[in-house]
Amino acid sequence: TPGLLVFARANVELDGNAAEGTLSIAFDGPRPQVQGTLDAGRIVATPYLAERGAMGAGGWSKEPIDFGLITAFDTDLRLSAREVIAGRATLGRSALAVLSRNGRLTITLGEALAYGGVIRGALTLSHAGDIGAEARISFGIQRIQVAPAFGEWFGFRRMEGLANAQGQLETRGASIDEFVRGLNGQVSLTAVEGAITGINAAAILRR
Repeated sequence: TPGLLVFARANVELDGNAAEGTLSIAFDGPRPQVQGTLDAGRIVATPYLAERGAMGAGGWSKEPIDFGLITAFDTDLRLSAREVIAGRATLGRSALAVLSRNGRLTITLGEALAYGGVIRGALTLSHAGDIGAEARISFGIQRIQVAPAFGEWFGFRRMEGLANAQGQLETRGASIDEFVRGLNGQVSLTAVEGAITGINAAAILRR
């Protein structure tokens, strides 16, 4: 079909991460439209975190983020993986949807198995000109083992037992540092079994 590329058996590899499935790219609109369903065995996201310099010795990165891809493409992708490694953290079977339209990007984590529990969430980014982007974050966590989870993600180990958590946050900015400083919203953490002690949200974010 003119203006349409279809890959019925696509094999995609990026920085050592391989996935296969179906992929199509259409060129009949104001922007290229990318659609597909891809499955990966193992995804290592650590290099991307290091490359962005999200967190260094001096705190969160002040380097401007390039939001150009949000406006360059329209996407509708479904991604799944048996394992996702991000820094010191490891997630089990995960399902992700990436949808972008007219400068608005929504990444939905349908389900990720981690630390004995289940994580779900969504991130929405809207291009906001000179200030960078506006972001909205929502998440829900069920029966997670808090000691290994917070230990691996934040180096914060003064907790034990199982917990549920949920949150609604929003922020805006042009860098990771501005995003973190501008965070506003509500987060709740409820013990299911065991004890949750010594939590300092500001200290956790600074780690």
